[in-house]
Amino acid sequence: MHYYLLVEGLKKGPIPLEELKENGLSAETLVWREGLTEWVKASELEELSEVLASIPPCPPSSSQPEENVKQPECPKTWLPESIISTCLCCLPLGIVAIVYAAKVDSAYLQGNYEQALQYSKLARNWTLAAAGSALLIAVLYVIFIFMMILLGKSSFDNSLMISV
Repeated sequence: MHYYLLVEGLKKGPIPLEELKENGLSAETLVWREGLTEWVKASELEELSEVLASIPPCPPSSSQPEENVKQPECPKTWLPESIISTCLCCLPLGIVAIVYAAKVDSAYLQGNYEQALQYSKLARNWTLAAAGSALLIAVLYVIFIFMMILLGKSSFDNSLMISV
C-alpha cells in the first residue's frame, strides 16, 4: 500500500510503507492513503504503529506545533451546479464547467490548494455563464411566443375586417 504525507506543508507521495520513516513520518504527520476520505494523523492509523514505534520523538522546538496548523478546506467544486446547467440548456459551456469542477478535488488532494481554488473559480464562472445563457434563451423564447401570439391575433383581426 502507498501513502501520501504532508511534511512542512508539502505533499510527498506515493510512498510505500517501508520508506515512510525516511520521508519524514512522525506521529503528528498528516497521512492519506487510498480508502481514506480525509487526511489523518499517522498516529491514528493502526498499520503505521510499528513504523512510528521505531522513530524517536521530535525534539522540542520554539515554532508552532504542526497540529495547530489548520489545513484549508477544499474549495467548492460546483459539480452539481455545472451538471444541472449542462442538462438544462447550455451543453458547450456546461461541459467546460464540468471539466473544471472535476479538477478541484484532485488538485486539492495533491496538496495544491491554490490550483484547486483557481479551478473552483473557473468552474463557478463557466457554470454561471451556462446558467445565464439558459436564462437568456428562456426569456427570448417567451418573448418569441408572446410576439407570435400578438402577430397571430393581429392577422386574425385583419382577416375579419377584410371579410366584413
